[in-house]
Amino acid sequence: LAAFIAIILMLIYISIRFDFRSGLPAIISLAHDVLVMLGAYVLLRIPMNMTFIAAALTILGYSINATIVIFDRVR
Repeated sequence: LAAFIAIILMLIYISIRFDFRSGLPAIISLAHDVLVMLGAYVLLRIPMNMTFIAAALTILGYSINATIVIFDRVR
């Protein structure tokens, strides 16, 4: 639930700061990054515990940071 709320708030921030046309692809790529990690965990049958949550939040943070930096450079 917290990740979903964070994604919505990031979409609002990116839409205000840049453009809605930039915000939606940023959130889609963010979801893609987390789904790839989730898929790797499922395929390798690694148990999901606190380490998984920490890894998912780390990927979310670095992914949105890189996206915002790239959008800022393009703008």
